[in-house]
Amino acid sequence: MDIFIQLGLVILVVLGISLLMKMLKQPLIVGYIISGILVGPLAFGIIE
Repeated sequence: MDIFIQLGLVILVVLGISLLMKMLKQPLIVGYIISGILVGPLAFGIIE
C-alpha cells in the first residue's frame, strides 16, 4: 500500500475517534491512544 494512502487512513481514523471523544466529553488523549491501538504497526502488516 502506498505510504500516502496509509497516512491518509491514519489521519481519518484519528479525526473520527477525536470527534467521538469530543461528543462523549472525554479527553482527546484517550482518543489518540485508542487510535494508536487501532491503527498500529499490525494494521498495515508492517510487523508479522
